[in-house]
Amino acid sequence: MTLKALAQESWVTVASEAAPAYYSYVQSLCASAGFRPRVVLESPRAQAVVVMVAAGSGIALLPASLAHVAGPAVKALTLKPVASITHVFARAAGTMSAPLRSFVEILEE
Repeated sequence: MTLKALAQESWVTVASEAAPAYYSYVQSLCASAGFRPRVVLESPRAQAVVVMVAAGSGIALLPASLAHVAGPAVKALTLKPVASITHVFARAAGTMSAPLRSFVEILEE
């Protein structure tokens, strides 16, 4: 089955205001598959989206880390090919504490 096959499904999502990069990522995945998801519910919390899926409100694309939240009422499947999101670390410009400086050095290696 392809992502395009899910074009007619009801979708529940994490609200764009709560996670704009993730929301855009899901939208772009769907656009690449040739459709715009029919979003019926949104929540600022991904855990609440899992609960909405369990209640039968729709389907969702969520981070794999939420699979354990789902419980037996939700079937969590890994996308193939595996989707990925690049994360960045942000900090205020200027002086850093010693622990923060050490952490940034590790990230920059």
